[in-house]
Amino acid sequence: MREILRRAILDNAALKLVSFILAVTLFILVRGEKDTVKLAHMRVVYTFPEDRVLMSEPLSEIRVMVKGPWTRVKRFDEKEMDPVHVDLTKVTDGELSFQEDMLRLPPGLQVISINPSSIRLEFQKTTTKSVPVEVTLDGVPLHGYKVERTVARPEKVTIRGAKSVVDATTSVLTRRIPVEGRSSSLVERTHLAPTEEHVQVVGGGPIEVELTIVEEPAQLTLADIPIEVSALSLQPSLAGRAEVTPTNATVVLRGGLNAIEAVSRHRVTAVVEAHADDAARGRGRKAPVLVQGVPMGVAVEVHPREVTLSFR
Repeated sequence: MREILRRAILDNAALKLVSFILAVTLFILVRGEKDTVKLAHMRVVYTFPEDRVLMSEPLSEIRVMVKGPWTRVKRFDEKEMDPVHVDLTKVTDGELSFQEDMLRLPPGLQVISINPSSIRLEFQKTTTKSVPVEVTLDGVPLHGYKVERTVARPEKVTIRGAKSVVDATTSVLTRRIPVEGRSSSLVERTHLAPTEEHVQVVGGGPIEVELTIVEEPAQLTLADIPIEVSALSLQPSLAGRAEVTPTNATVVLRGGLNAIEAVSRHRVTAVVEAHADDAARGRGRKAPVLVQGVPMGVAVEVHPREVTLSFR
């Protein structure tokens, strides 16, 4: 058996090697001329008209089935191909079909199918309009403060796009300005936020935003506060005889929210000062009502402002 195998391999070895090479070459030649197919994904680019806006969604790529000799299909690389160019400047609404002549394939290859084979086109007339710039804020100021005024410069910008979208646009927003925890005004440069689809800002440069942050005002009303008589300069016997009419007052406090929240209701008092000559006069007089126990920076309003001071 060994002798038989040795002769089968080694006898006429040169002739057998030549025969093997010829067989492989023939196989390659036959294989190379046999047609085969390949699926390719081709990018699609568009030339858009200036006076119209494409409202329908354009395709970014199409699937193309190509056919050709195996050797050519094997060398075909879709990434090296030019994208499919579609000129929409002279196209109207309706169906647009992808044609074989839109593709630039290497020689020897042909298109079998294109999927999708067409797209639906819907255009709308382009128009422009001037709209105000609206400042948008992120967060809230420090407790007791508020954003009193916002100013954008420029105050208006021009937008351009599909007529229906432009007509419905009433303003253009800025990117969010952070105000979380702030208690002071600021000036900041920012940009406009992305606009609605099918509309864009003409120019679209930076926007200067001025924010005025002020202390939030507050008011506190304290009713039915007893009016006390301050008679430090009088003898105790006289001080006990002093009385006022009316006997109660209403105190209105105004100021910043933090200052008003710091007011202690139990410390706010209404006082009328009495003097020694008031007791000797024998008749009453109008005396101003004073409010005590109010923190600095808080405005005070008292009703009534004056009461009648007399001695029993």
